[in-house]
Order: sequence, then C-alpha cells, then structure tokens
Amino acid sequence: MSAAACSCASTRPSTMPRRQVYFERIPTYGFGDGLKLMTIKRSFNGFVVLSVLPGGPMDEAGLRRGDVIESIDYKNATTLDDLQMQRIFRKPAGTKVHMTIRSEGALKDIVVVLSEIV
Repeated sequence: MSAAACSCASTRPSTMPRRQVYFERIPTYGFGDGLKLMTIKRSFNGFVVLSVLPGGPMDEAGLRRGDVIESIDYKNATTLDDLQMQRIFRKPAGTKVHMTIRSEGALKDIVVVLSEIV
C-alpha cells in the first residue's frame, strides 16, 4: 500500500459513520452472454421477478416485474437450485415451460415457449 493511500484512509473523520454494503447474488437465466430473459431473486415463497426482456418469451407469456414464480415445470420453485434452473431454461427453442405465478395477489398458470434470442 502506498503512503498516499494510507494517509487518505486516515483522514476520514472519526464522526463519519461507517457504511456497510451487502451484495446479493442475483441469477439470470437465458441464452447469450449478457442477454437475460429474466432477472429473479430468491424469496421465501419462490422467485421474485426483478426484470424481463421486453419482447422475449417471458414477456410474451405475461411475466411482469414484481410477480412471484411459485412453481416451474410443476416443481416447487423454493426447492429448485441454480443448476436445475439452468437446465430448465437452456432447453431447445420451442420447449414449453409451465409456471405458476402470483401476480397482483392472484395465482395464474402461464406457459413460456422458449425461443432463441439473437
């Protein structure tokens, strides 16, 4: 560590509160590098949808930000791990994935038809 870096760190006033930053791993599932079909966050009752790719298969099936995915391919979403999710969403184009979602307080069954995103 350089002397300049050391002196900068020591100039922080003792009255300034320390901030803690927490990072949470948020998995994205889909094809392509950097291209996401959806971004989800694990919750106690499934997966909360943080975003969907506009015009993508999730969007076309009716999945929206704030929805909670409770089951995927007839499996309870709380029991699925990352590897199982990758296996489901990396199936060939045309594969139908059944989901039960909670949207605006109501349970809905939707079918997502996977497609290739170019």
